[in-house]
Amino acid sequence: APSRWCRGAPRGCGALGSKSDGGEAPGPGLPLSRLRGLVPWAAVVGYAALLAPGSLVMGTDDVRIAKLLIEDPFNPAIPTVFAYIFNSLGFIPFLYMGLLLPASGGPRRQRFALPATVASMFLGYFALGPFLALRDPRPEPLAREDLGPVARVFESKITSVLTLLGAVALTFGALNGVYRGTNMWADYFSLLETSKLVNVSSVDLSLLTAAMSPFIAEDMRRRGLEPAGSLPGAAGLLLASLTPLVGPALYLVLRPRLPSAPPEAD
Repeated sequence: APSRWCRGAPRGCGALGSKSDGGEAPGPGLPLSRLRGLVPWAAVVGYAALLAPGSLVMGTDDVRIAKLLIEDPFNPAIPTVFAYIFNSLGFIPFLYMGLLLPASGGPRRQRFALPATVASMFLGYFALGPFLALRDPRPEPLAREDLGPVARVFESKITSVLTLLGAVALTFGALNGVYRGTNMWADYFSLLETSKLVNVSSVDLSLLTAAMSPFIAEDMRRRGLEPAGSLPGAAGLLLASLTPLVGPALYLVLRPRLPSAPPEAD
């Protein structure tokens, strides 16, 4: 019988060292398809270390930019476009918590959901990417009684509403800066070509945003919604995926609540 380690995987991963249903020869619960998921993460690590502008570590100007934005999230001395990117990197982990923590009570790898998302507040995709690639999908229905204490916090509608308000405030601040700014895009592109912090942060946010769609779809299935099987499901997935920050936060508010207890067997 499949072990608890393999439960929820798209294909059975078989016994330790044996071949899975797809004919792969996985390690202990780690099919080769999951390892291939690490390729984008390895690519961005290599890009940040070897190809991004600037020195191997952040220079003096990068440290100054980061310090100014920590003191004032929309400091007028920093191009608004990058201020939005920098602040979003600290906010988007809360969206991932809302999507990933309800499924974090299963196989051992899923118990890394909270540490991985917390670490991503500081390291972005560099911390979260390996977890996203190696975690076991868990689209099967869950009940609130199955959730751990932290997952219950992020399942709460109060938390979801606060997350949406934060996303709206962050987006409004960025749009306000865009409206008031002059030469904003030119200043941003100038930094993009010279600053490792600006360049790598921009790539980081793009990857975190693009990677979210399959986890929204998985969460929808966990709640009895079929993202590809109905017009509301497909439209909801498209809206949540294509609207940075606000779309996923709105999904967390509107998604159906998990049942308090699993349904009784007939």
